[in-house]
Amino acid sequence: MVSRLTLTVINDNSPAHGLLNDWGWSLLVESDRWRCLFDAGPSPEILENNFRALNLKLEGLSFAFLSHPHHDHYGGLPAVAKANPGMKVYVPAGAARCVPEGLKAVEVEGIEEVAEDFWSTGTFRSSPVDEQSAVVKLGGKNVLLVGCSHPGIGRIAEFVGSRFGDVFFVIGGFHQPSEEQLRKAFSAAMYVAPAHCSGDEAKKRARELGERYVEVRTGTSIAMEGDEKPTVIRPRAYG
Repeated sequence: MVSRLTLTVINDNSPAHGLLNDWGWSLLVESDRWRCLFDAGPSPEILENNFRALNLKLEGLSFAFLSHPHHDHYGGLPAVAKANPGMKVYVPAGAARCVPEGLKAVEVEGIEEVAEDFWSTGTFRSSPVDEQSAVVKLGGKNVLLVGCSHPGIGRIAEFVGSRFGDVFFVIGGFHQPSEEQLRKAFSAAMYVAPAHCSGDEAKKRARELGERYVEVRTGTSIAMEGDEKPTVIRPRAYG
């Protein structure tokens, strides 16, 4: 059972001194059982530079997970292939084409546990792109990882709540949600960390939640353990 979790933002739209970034999203997810890269950002150069600058190892990942087939989420996969040849990358149904030579694409259609306490929500069919999200079961809590939330962040959060139980923490792109989608997400999750494509309005509304809002940017790292609230343990030293 996963008992500890650390999330480190490798790339986000919001920059940090000493790190590279561009429009895109990549999150290193480390537990006491495995290490996973959730999305790979827009380029190998950003991925390799930021892992090195943050004193993190790109080698030795257990698996990778792609939320959806947009380049700002899979563009860094060649660096992953170089560091972890033959590793599995779990992708939404129909998105195997995004995985470069040297990695093994595994398409996920329905709800599936791809590693201990790490679950895919299955592929949500939506316009303009199909997408999957991930749920990490941390003890009795559910941590929701999203890429761009094209199906709707409220829809995803409510689905996870109905299938897995209450959402303790959600992080990732909310895709400039409507008022209704934002309300549903805020109602479904205890702590929220809108990033990437969420938009200024969503972040502004999230700040109004007070301690329930967790601000993130490139380089931010968050630790979770037991029943304690998420703890921002850095941005790590930037240069």
